[in-house]
Amino acid sequence: MAAWAVGIDIGGTFTDVVALDYVEGKLHSLKVLTTHGDPALGVAEGVARLIEACRIDPAEVSRVVHATTLFTNALIERRGSVTGLLTTEGFRDVLEIGHERKYDLYDLHIEAASPLVPRSLRAEMGARMDAKGRELAPVDEQAVRGAVARPVREAGGRYNQDSNAVWLAVHATLSGSGSAAENLAALDGRIGRLRRTR
Repeated sequence: MAAWAVGIDIGGTFTDVVALDYVEGKLHSLKVLTTHGDPALGVAEGVARLIEACRIDPAEVSRVVHATTLFTNALIERRGSVTGLLTTEGFRDVLEIGHERKYDLYDLHIEAASPLVPRSLRAEMGARMDAKGRELAPVDEQAVRGAVARPVREAGGRYNQDSNAVWLAVHATLSGSGSAAENLAALDGRIGRLRRTR
């Protein structure tokens, strides 16, 4: 009979592992150090230790829930790969334009967070599509090749010059229609091939 649920939360410093005994209604928990090189190692260690400490038969575990803040932390702290952004024509500055929602509605002097991708690493690639996914303007292959070949040091020396920029392609027009989705997928594939042939 399934009698246990296991929860795992990988944090920046610790990985928390929790086991709930459904029969007795008791909660058991422990912390292990997060293994940043391979977070699964810390998870495996924590789960093994908790199973042993609570004498849990793995066959009696009916539910496992997992969460992590590693990506959120990397995003907030601006760590990780240098990222470039390829956009459709006219949308290079959409990250800075943003929207009118503020986390402190009445603060007239609020400072907007700097965009996750600096302007020097954002480029337009042509490629306009309408709401039905029909191509209005083709991808500017030269623009794509030029953008991904640009050295990272153009970002004001803020990044390691030996880093490789990871380029993401985004599209200004999204639609629920099947043909639009297929056309966007085809466009993604084409841009991916262009990025690899730089």
